[in-house]
Amino acid sequence: MSEQEELAAVCDDARATRSGVYSAWLKKSKSDSAKAKWLTGDKNTRYFTIDYESQIFYYSHSKENKKISSPVYFQDILGAERLPPPTKASKKGARNQSCGFLVRTKDRSFELHTNSNVDAAQWVYALNAAKEIGGSLPP
Repeated sequence: MSEQEELAAVCDDARATRSGVYSAWLKKSKSDSAKAKWLTGDKNTRYFTIDYESQIFYYSHSKENKKISSPVYFQDILGAERLPPPTKASKKGARNQSCGFLVRTKDRSFELHTNSNVDAAQWVYALNAAKEIGGSLPP
């Protein structure tokens, strides 16, 4: 999908409208304490969901899997920000570079990667909007 097509799709995107549910595959960097990090690489692909109706952000191992991992309520999101681009291009070329962003919560941080700058920017916008929504809830 070209960046122009992605921008056109933004109008119907729950991340832009701050309503509904949006899910997508993202690459999650493993924590430094992950035991199998050296065996399987440093990123796992997970199916992340941001749900504005339930005010929760989470991931699962598949689209069909009803078991969710690491649920984060909007009120527990501290913020999201873009990561700088990688310092050196991959062997496959800059086109295949992932675009990273960091999500900080009260309990942990997630380093996530997607395939386009537009998508990474949308996730950051959506997560910071979720933080604002969660911050407006009564304690």
